[in-house]
Amino acid sequence: MASGGKESPPLTRTIRTSFTKISHESVRNVASPERSFSNMAADNKNVERMGGTSRNIPSFGFESAERPFTCPENVSRVNDRLVGMLDHIEKRVELLREHATAMEQEREALLTMISTVKTNKDLQLVSEGEREEIQVTAERLLGRALTVEVNVKTLRNEAQNKALDKVNKYIEELFDKIRIDLSSGRRMCEAYLNACLPEPRGPIDQRFQTVTIECTADDQKKTRRRLESLLSSVIEAEESLHH
Repeated sequence: MASGGKESPPLTRTIRTSFTKISHESVRNVASPERSFSNMAADNKNVERMGGTSRNIPSFGFESAERPFTCPENVSRVNDRLVGMLDHIEKRVELLREHATAMEQEREALLTMISTVKTNKDLQLVSEGEREEIQVTAERLLGRALTVEVNVKTLRNEAQNKALDKVNKYIEELFDKIRIDLSSGRRMCEAYLNACLPEPRGPIDQRFQTVTIECTADDQKKTRRRLESLLSSVIEAEESLHH
C-alpha cells in the first residue's frame, strides 16, 4: 500500500533478496576457505573484545599451527646425549663388578689366611699362653671378616654351572691342602694358576685347566684372580711364619 510516497517493496521480495545475499556469501566462503577462516578469526576477536568467549566458534585446529614443531636436529642431539650417558653407565657398572669381585676374592683370601694360622702345625712350637692368644685373635678376625658379604652373580647355562661346581671343588681341596701343608698347598696353587694363564710360568694341572675352560669368561677371570690372591696370601703366610 502507498502512503504518500514511494511504494515499499512487498515483504516476500525483501526476504528473498536477503536470502539470496546470504546464499552468495556462503558460496564465496566455500570457494575461498581462507576467507571463511579469516572471518571466523575476526569474529573470535570481536567476541573477545566485547568481553565474551569464543569457545562456541569452531577453530578447526588451525591455532595449533602456531606451535613450533620439534626440530630433527634437537631429537638427534637428545638421542646422542642419552646414548652417551648409557655408555658411561655401562663402564661404571663393569667397574663396580670388578671392584666387588676383587673384594670377594680379598675376603676369601683373608679367611684362608686366618684358617691357615689357626691350624698351622708351627703353633705347637710356641708356649701355651701365646698359642691361646693367637687362637683368640684369629677367632676375632674371623668373626669380623665373616660380617662382610659380597656376591657378584654371573649368568650361566647348565654346563657352565657344572663346570664351576667342579672348579670350586678343586679349590676347596686346595684350601684343605694349604691348611695341612703350606708348602705343598703353594705348589698346587701355582699349578692351578698356571692352568688359567695364557702364558704359564711353570707346571700346569691339566685336570683343572680342562674344567676351567668350560666355565664362562667371567668365571675364568674370577678364578684366576682368586688363585692369584690366594697364592699371594700363602706366600705372605710362609714369610711371616719363617721370621
